[in-house]
Amino acid sequence: LSGGESRSLETYDLRRCVVSSCLLPARGQVSSPRRFRAKVLSPTKLQVLWKEPKGEFESYKVIYTTRPGGQQKVVQVSKQEAKLLIEDFDPSKGYEFKIIAVNKGRESKPLQAKHEAQPSAVETVQSQRKTAVSPRRTARSQKVSS
Repeated sequence: LSGGESRSLETYDLRRCVVSSCLLPARGQVSSPRRFRAKVLSPTKLQVLWKEPKGEFESYKVIYTTRPGGQQKVVQVSKQEAKLLIEDFDPSKGYEFKIIAVNKGRESKPLQAKHEAQPSAVETVQSQRKTAVSPRRTARSQKVSS
């Protein structure tokens, strides 16, 4: 019986250890940012937002890569911001993000997210511009020929 009791205590301790390590970062470890969101503000601007991590941290490091093309950029963001504005956004490319909280030189595990390419959005914007211009030209050409 005593062997069975020690096994159940070991199992209990193991479960408690696993649960606590999943819920809380280890002492000195920085918590990860949470809840990634991306908003297309215009054909050339993308705003990326996230929720700050729990616990202490000093700033963020945002790493993003475009696909295809693979250009990687690293941007430091202040603690107060929790957002990044990409002003050279290309909607025909996909974007992969890693958002990392930094505290005293230590980095959190990254919040990883993707913003998929939207080539149809580019085609729609271009076709709307053409559509808006062509009825005027048609109307003018009809007036001239009458």
